[in-house]
Amino acid sequence: MKLKKAAVLMLLGVLIFSAFGCAGNQEVSSPKGKIQVCTSIYPIYYFTSRIAGNETEVKEIMPVASDPHSWEPSPKDMAEIQKARVFIYAGAGLEPWAQDVAETLGENGTKVLEISKALFIGNNSHEDPHFWLDPLLAQKAAEAIKDLLVDADPNNKNTYENNYQKLASDLEALHGEYKQALSQCSKKEFVVTHSAFGYLAERYGLKQISIMGVSPESEPSPARLAELADQLKDKNIKYIFTEPFISPKAAEILGEETGAELLVLNPIGSLTKEQQREGKDYMVLMRENLEQLKVALECREKK
Repeated sequence: MKLKKAAVLMLLGVLIFSAFGCAGNQEVSSPKGKIQVCTSIYPIYYFTSRIAGNETEVKEIMPVASDPHSWEPSPKDMAEIQKARVFIYAGAGLEPWAQDVAETLGENGTKVLEISKALFIGNNSHEDPHFWLDPLLAQKAAEAIKDLLVDADPNNKNTYENNYQKLASDLEALHGEYKQALSQCSKKEFVVTHSAFGYLAERYGLKQISIMGVSPESEPSPARLAELADQLKDKNIKYIFTEPFISPKAAEILGEETGAELLVLNPIGSLTKEQQREGKDYMVLMRENLEQLKVALECREKK
């Protein structure tokens, strides 16, 4: 059952002076003197950790191997989030639970950042929240995170500024790799399970064809699948992308109908347990995605 707004507000009001700390994937409490930052999903956790370095205790509330679209915090999670000095979430409808939490935290002095608002992405639930799949939008998001950390902890401004510059440079290099590789492709359209790759596609002159909408919970109708099958045949699209946390059933049906092969394109909302064990991070997964796109779009290596 989804947490209703009144219940969220009541819970946070009752527990506002509790001794819990933000948990999720990490259980250790903040060392004395370090501010505590809670992030909602993996890519935000990654950017924030890179910027914060060793000066801040950064934690991700959503457990590993979870789908950001459907995961919801338990009452214990809610109690733990409220203790953080800073709370950062994506917004634009990705984490419906986070808006109510953010409102209450803000009233109690916690620094709150809804990244989608900072990027001027639309604020209703029908907008695409997957900003991190575009390296340059990710760079802007990282800058907003840096600014918030400086505001919350000005004594460590130089650390945050320097770490942000390193991250921004890495994201700029990643953008360069995507720009070069995706400018050498025979095809410009690719088929995805849900509409997570719109910003990436727009950045590099591509077009995503989505089986589902922005939310992966919207199952395609038989008519929609038939329409997609016709598109794939007409455009001679040979690959369909599936995702780690979404059923591949619809993609498999399309593949059987059209002869298209299934590949994985990761929206990177969360790490899988295997990726976590292998030490993979956002940069690694973005480069893996690029390799998959190069296959599906029939990209040539620049000589």
